[in-house]
Amino acid sequence: MNFSALEIDDVPATSATSAAPAQPESPAAPQPPAKPLPVIRTPEGMATPMGVPMRPRMARCYGWLFDRNISITSFSTDATVAYYADKIDAAIRAAEALPEGVEHRDDLIADLRAIRRRTPDARVTEGVSQDGVAVAPAQVVEARRQLRDDLLAVEGDSNVTGAVVYWTMSGDDDLAKLREEWTKAELPEEWLPTPPSPKAALGRAAKDLQTKQRLIRQDPKGGWSVVHEGVKDGELGYQLGVRVHLSGTEDQEVVADPETLDREHAQEDFERVKIEFARVRSTVGAVDASGWLIQMARRLRGVSLRDSGGVYFIPKGDVDRFRAVRDALKAASASRVFMIPAMRSADAVAAVLDAVKRESEELAQETRDVFTDQLGHRAARTRVELLDALIKKIEGYEKLLNVKMTEQTTELRGLRKKLADYIPGFSLLEVD
Repeated sequence: MNFSALEIDDVPATSATSAAPAQPESPAAPQPPAKPLPVIRTPEGMATPMGVPMRPRMARCYGWLFDRNISITSFSTDATVAYYADKIDAAIRAAEALPEGVEHRDDLIADLRAIRRRTPDARVTEGVSQDGVAVAPAQVVEARRQLRDDLLAVEGDSNVTGAVVYWTMSGDDDLAKLREEWTKAELPEEWLPTPPSPKAALGRAAKDLQTKQRLIRQDPKGGWSVVHEGVKDGELGYQLGVRVHLSGTEDQEVVADPETLDREHAQEDFERVKIEFARVRSTVGAVDASGWLIQMARRLRGVSLRDSGGVYFIPKGDVDRFRAVRDALKAASASRVFMIPAMRSADAVAAVLDAVKRESEELAQETRDVFTDQLGHRAARTRVELLDALIKKIEGYEKLLNVKMTEQTTELRGLRKKLADYIPGFSLLEVD
């Protein structure tokens, strides 16, 4: 799925009342970009200045400019576009001169023209264009729409197929606040993230004490012990501090070994562990929250658009629920979840199909790998449930994108049946 930030320029909304048009100023000569960030050509293809591989359509467009010494990237400003305007015009003419039968010719021309539109004189602000002519609100909206990349869509567009989502995590999420917002949104309670277990929380709380001279080590008696490191009389030495462990109903309480409380800094360290333990148990850390969002994306029939994850496509029918998840998380933390409406196009469909097929191949391979003599009924039942869920998910994408993925569904159904044949006494009726 190709997105060019260069072609997504939100235009400020018009005000209810507009002042008389100001006299246009003489346009200043375009200035060269201060620090151009060139795209990168690698053996694998084009990449952004940050080294992120470009999708094929984006790579064709910026590669065409790159080969003509035009330092335009997906992060360039309209002033930079204006500086290279003549060269971009020449690049467009070169693309138009290609024979009509050349693959992707029309897409390349359309993308180059979209980039060329991004100049300061194309800006529309406060209902008045730079030539001093009043612009109606409807024209402002249309100007905004024309500047959007053809793989993006405004909300409510009939061609919207779903949303591309990604996120940045910051700090911890307040579980109580998240639960409150979750209830307001009427989201299933079982979807809420779970806090770290008492054992995991104690480990994190104890390790929070660690410094260069204060070491935290698992104690053979259970729990964690503080070990103070120091130098005395020119010799490196170690001194045991407090030992903390879990106690009480379901190990919900942090206690200290009484025999260690009289050691140096023991009481102070113990109190700090208790406070940190309570905090960890009432929050979800950034890493855990990111993992939970991945689960939510998959739960809502999302697919990863990158092999390494990080960017997901959520189909149209589940976008509203994912938006509710995002809004609840926003109220409970400083983390940010971004949702970009995505519309149907050849490249968009290809990217989503590729992701779905990749997920199908991975599950099929994992299923083939579990056929061992040790595979029992419970494991088989779990595997069948995973296969059924993915088959249902693929059927949803077939309807959404108006395509058929017969090869994938046939393979998954074949593996489902093979599970029943492979394990004596196992019946698909156990899960059907």
